[in-house]
Amino acid sequence: MLIIPDWPSRVIGWVVPAGWRPDCGQARAQPGGCGGALLWSLRMRSLPRLLRLFSFGNLVIGSSAFVLGGLVGPVAADLGVSLAAVGQAMTVYALVTALAVPLLVAATSRWPRRRALLLALALFTAGGWLCSLADSLPQLLLGRAVMGLGSMFTPLAAGMALVLVAPERRGQALSMVFLGMSLSYVIGVPVGAWVGSQYGWHAAVGVMTAASALLWLLVAAFVPADVQAPAPPCWRCCLCCWA
Repeated sequence: MLIIPDWPSRVIGWVVPAGWRPDCGQARAQPGGCGGALLWSLRMRSLPRLLRLFSFGNLVIGSSAFVLGGLVGPVAADLGVSLAAVGQAMTVYALVTALAVPLLVAATSRWPRRRALLLALALFTAGGWLCSLADSLPQLLLGRAVMGLGSMFTPLAAGMALVLVAPERRGQALSMVFLGMSLSYVIGVPVGAWVGSQYGWHAAVGVMTAASALLWLLVAAFVPADVQAPAPPCWRCCLCCWA
């Protein structure tokens, strides 16, 4: 049985606690002598707080990406298209994420990591804005494609997580970063579906877009400019692998 703590009610304080400053050094020593759940909690808290921001970012990315899954009916009725046509919005996002994001990550491999993160979130926010204003299926599909490009945030954050901790703690760091993506399925998507059922699907997408804009501001304010990550292969290598 999955037990979810009162984490959502403390998201803002958890992501950016009062007086917080980025900690790009290695994680502190692991605590010992505690029970399993308590030990896991203490180990997660001892990780660099920047990873919590990345986890929150994945919560926003995942919630925004899949919120339409619970609103297919209202979107189809509003745009005057079939349910299958609206389902293409999910397909377009997945295809762009799978095919274009590796090239975009490789193309920005020489950029400072914060600049690449800000580009990803700018694209994601712009795509969400297009979707929130969509009055036709082509505009919705275009917005979803731009959002797919912005999903580059997730692999970038994972790469940065690897250099923020000691090698023996990289598994814990990645689990922290992807915790937000897992929570998006059980928190973000249902909340978005509820907002859509109460206020319309445009409002639900608009709320997610506002969250991604807030995330852009947090990354700009708290991610240090000198954080580096392992360089991915160049875009030519990606093309050779696909060929």
